[in-house]
Amino acid sequence: MKPVLDKQRVDAFIKNVRAEYDNESIIKKGLVVKSRESRSSDPFSFIQVGVRYLADSAIFHDSSYYPGMLGSGRSIAIGEERYLVEKLLNSRDSKHITEASLSATAISKAFRDMGPNFHPKAVFVPLAFHFDLHVGKLPGVALRYDRSVQGRAILDCGLGEAPRVFWSNKYVPFHGLIFVDETIGEWIVKTTDKHWLMVDIRPTKEETKVDVTVKTIAYFDISNPTAELVLDVPTPKAQQ
Repeated sequence: MKPVLDKQRVDAFIKNVRAEYDNESIIKKGLVVKSRESRSSDPFSFIQVGVRYLADSAIFHDSSYYPGMLGSGRSIAIGEERYLVEKLLNSRDSKHITEASLSATAISKAFRDMGPNFHPKAVFVPLAFHFDLHVGKLPGVALRYDRSVQGRAILDCGLGEAPRVFWSNKYVPFHGLIFVDETIGEWIVKTTDKHWLMVDIRPTKEETKVDVTVKTIAYFDISNPTAELVLDVPTPKAQQ
């Protein structure tokens, strides 16, 4: 017997998963790069970022269950961020500069090499720098929190640029600081019902299980690689 799928419960499930994704995705919020819907003329090889799992069928017919799956939307947001960072690091034409340590002087020198039109909006920072940045151990570089950007940490190095900070984590690991000017390109996404997140819910032969797929289909187009700087510096741990 196939599982029962109540339409209202299915709709609520999709709404809740999408809401979690919207809240977690730094890309959907436009915090790093601009984005647009795909066009039929786009020549790109789109990638899928998604998860598929068997969910308890009671979610879709029993009101005592929460109509959603916590973590589904977040996992897609993390996957997108990992894809974006990998493309930034692997861009052949981006600028890579190596310095002996992280300081305002090192960042200033790197920015001068990038030219006067480089104004980074975001910076991806290895978590290994978290403590030293908070306690002011790096000369001329510190974190501050700005209410105008939802309390997000900003990297302050006294240069007039204050990019938002996005930390590495176990799901999105990287080395070096990745500074990104929003003119680097755009995030292009295929939509369904005008939404980025596609949620497919199908019955299975098993009465207690439902087949759920959650995914986005997107491409990160780097049209201006001069708008990216990777500053390679040893982490505080490596310097000890």
